[in-house]
Amino acid sequence: PIPWALFRYAHDAFRTALNEMEYLLTQEETWRKESFPTLWARYQKFAQLHSDMEDYGLFPLLDKISNKAFSQNGFWEEHQNEVSSAIKVDRAIDVGRQSGNWNKVLEAYRVWQKQHVQHLEHEEEIWENYLDKFGVSVQERCQLINQEVITPMDQHDHNLCLQFYSWIVRYLSTFGSIQQSPRDATITFVRGLRSVCSAQQWARFMPAVHAVCDDSVWQHLLTNYNIHS
Repeated sequence: PIPWALFRYAHDAFRTALNEMEYLLTQEETWRKESFPTLWARYQKFAQLHSDMEDYGLFPLLDKISNKAFSQNGFWEEHQNEVSSAIKVDRAIDVGRQSGNWNKVLEAYRVWQKQHVQHLEHEEEIWENYLDKFGVSVQERCQLINQEVITPMDQHDHNLCLQFYSWIVRYLSTFGSIQQSPRDATITFVRGLRSVCSAQQWARFMPAVHAVCDDSVWQHLLTNYNIHS
C-alpha cells in the first residue's frame, strides 16, 4: 500500500473537480446559478480539510527529515492566499445570484484556479523527494500518518473526513488519476487509506467508501487485499 495515497490522489480528485466547475461556469445560467455554487462550497470544504491535514500533520512530519523544506517553501502562506482568493469568488457568487451576471464569477474563479493549480504543483514538486523517506518502513510511515494526520482530523470532524474520503473515491472511480485508470486509481487509493487507518477507524470509514466504489473493484479489494479487516 501507498501510505501517502490520501494526499496524492486527493490532488487528482481536486483537478477533476476544477475542470467540472469551470465547465459549469461556461454553461447556461441555470447550471451556473444552481450547480456551481454547490460544487464550489463542497470543494472549499474539502480543500480546507486537506490543507489542515498538510499544515498540521504531514508537513511538520516531513519538515523533520527535509531541513524544514516544507515550512520554508511557503506552503502555509500559499494556503492562506488561496483562502483570500476564494473569498473573492464567494462574493462574486453573491453578486451573480442577485444580478444574473456570472462573468465576474468566472473571472474570480480563474484567478483562484490558477493560483490553486500552481500550489498543487508546487507541493508535488517538493514532496516527491520525501514521501518515501520518513520512517524506516512502510509500516512505520502508515503509523506516523495515522498518528499525525488521520486520528487528529477524525477526532476533530469525523463526518467531514468521511465525506472527503468518499468524494475522492467517487471522482477516482469515474475519472481515474493522472497516471492510472479509474479501476487502478481507486484500488490504490482505498488500499492506501486502509493502511493509515486503525481497525476501528476503518470500520467506520469502510461502509461509506464501499457505497461509492464500483462493485467489481470492491470485490477485487476483498479477494486480493482482505480490505474488510
